Parts: sequence; C-alpha cells; structure tokens
Amino acid sequence: MILLCLLAIPFFGYAKEYITPSGIKIFIEEPQVEWKLSTKEYTLPSGLRYVVEELVAIPRSLKYAANNFIPIAKAAEMTFLDELKLWIKSFAEQFKVDGELMIKLAQCESGLNPEAFNPKDPQGGAYGLFQYLRPTFEKFKKEANMPELEYKSWQDQIKLTAWAFANKKYPPHWLNCAHFIKYGEWPKK
Repeated sequence: MILLCLLAIPFFGYAKEYITPSGIKIFIEEPQVEWKLSTKEYTLPSGLRYVVEELVAIPRSLKYAANNFIPIAKAAEMTFLDELKLWIKSFAEQFKVDGELMIKLAQCESGLNPEAFNPKDPQGGAYGLFQYLRPTFEKFKKEANMPELEYKSWQDQIKLTAWAFANKKYPPHWLNCAHFIKYGEWPKK
C-alpha cells in the first residue's frame, strides 16, 4: 500500500481534478514548467543594439522536457522601415533634436528610401534619406569633425543630419521640405 501511494503522488501532484456540469470527473495535467524572466541583447544587421526581456519556460523534469514542447512567444521581426525610424530617433536623442521632425524630413525628401536619387540636381544629383548633395555632405562632415562618415551610408546620413539639426542647419539646407512640413504646401516660386 505504501508503494502504491508513493507512485500516485507525482500523478496527483501534477494534475487537478475538475467536475464537468454533467458530473463527470476529469483530471487536467498542470504545467510542468517554471517560468523565468531572461534578458538578452540582440544586434540588428545594421549594428544597432537593443535589449529584450523574454519569459522562458524551464521544464521541471527531463521526462516532461523530452515529451512536450512549450512554444516561447517572441516579438515580431522588425521591418526595415521600423529600423530606419529607430536609428533616426536614436541619433536625434543623442544630439538632443526632434526625432519626429527628422522622420518627417526624410519622408518628404526621399519617402524614407535610403537609396533615393535625384539626378536632376546640377551638382551631380541628390542622394539618400535626406537627399544630400555630395558637396553639402562633405562640408557638413568636415564641420562636424566626422571624417569617417560615408556619403552613401544611410546610417551616416542619419548621424550627420542629427548633427545638422543640432547646429541650426535645418531648415536652411532643406528649405522646400521644411516649408512643406510646417505649412502643408510647397513654397510659391
């Protein structure tokens, strides 16, 4: 009898008895896991790092772990557009400027397309999120003392634009879009 009781303890310890409205007794197995909060650091392909907290299920027994799979909820993948906006907000915060205004400027200038190119400009075309002319980009990076910045790098354009905002280069260097953002219409010519 003692042996029988010892064998029954694990079963009743992990299952709960329920009575249905019709009077039938059923046993529903209790979860065999413990939950732990885990913090992980991730790096996006662009190099931006972020920290995520996730709830991790830890099996209470090896038998349970081998016979059952517990799915772990994960956050949705970040879209490239979300990543662009995150970069803009991050550099805006670093330079203490308005990130939402920078996003509106990028939307106006390029439709948030980091490879946008306007060949009509007489100085060789405007390129990138903020439609930089190469001479303007080179002038700003020299003034900012950031010689490592690359003209065709969208990350570098974001960093330089945040610097430009902090140094009162906006709106003068983006006059048409600045007017459109402020008044909702293009400047009269």
